Amino acid sequence: MTLTEQVEKKIISEVKSGNYLHGGKLPTLKQLCLLFDASEITVRNAIKNLQHANILFVKQGSGIYIKKQPETSNT
Repeated sequence: MTLTEQVEKKIISEVKSGNYLHGGKLPTLKQLCLLFDASEITVRNAIKNLQHANILFVKQGSGIYIKKQPETSNT
């Protein structure tokens, strides 16, 4: 499993556990890097993948938001 995939799993886990709610905002990119001990490139790639999976969306200048609850079979 790549580091990007590990970060994706961690973000999904945080959403499923209720730490981040539907429509809620995720921490900043820098905070996510510190939280997951990963580079900005890795976290950006994970966010991009989760956007393509229709789980997250990014509002330019505003932040990263939860679009929908991930399916339980995705982890």
